[in-house]
Amino acid sequence: MNEGEVPHKLAFVHTALFRYYYLDNKGTEYTKNFLPEKQFIASYSAMIAQKPSKMYIEALEDSTLSTIHYADWLQLKQGHPTIH
Repeated sequence: MNEGEVPHKLAFVHTALFRYYYLDNKGTEYTKNFLPEKQFIASYSAMIAQKPSKMYIEALEDSTLSTIHYADWLQLKQGHPTIH
């Protein structure tokens, strides 16, 4: 995902390492976080607000993901109280 896009999906990382990063107004990169396997990945706050993300998400290795559209995720959460 690139900065400025409104995210509509989230993904579960089966394999790979990902990095969340952002750029300042001079173009300098800052790593916010690394995300390993067996985690969900998304620019979640931008997705909830339906606003452009200020983050980039980069795969640092070949990856295997499962994705779900945000609207489908919300519907799934309603039927399963253990999903947050």
